[in-house]
Amino acid sequence: MRKKRWIEREKLDAVHDDDLEALLTSLGILDEIKVGKHHCIVCGVQITLDNLGAIYPKGKIISFICDRVACSREIIVTEKELNHELD
Repeated sequence: MRKKRWIEREKLDAVHDDDLEALLTSLGILDEIKVGKHHCIVCGVQITLDNLGAIYPKGKIISFICDRVACSREIIVTEKELNHELD
């Protein structure tokens, strides 16, 4: 999914639960999340408002990670490896 206007903004580290729907609306993806269109890029589980752990932009593509610790850990390890290769 491409959302250029959001990707070009500065980095956002965290969003409070009270602001999550507003953020997803601003990205134009709230309805897509509600109907189950998106899945975790690590484990493939369907992303919902209850299990959304992270929004993961890579280039101009927005992906999602569920709230499982193992999935977050996988992304962190992958990013560290990629950054190490670039050094």
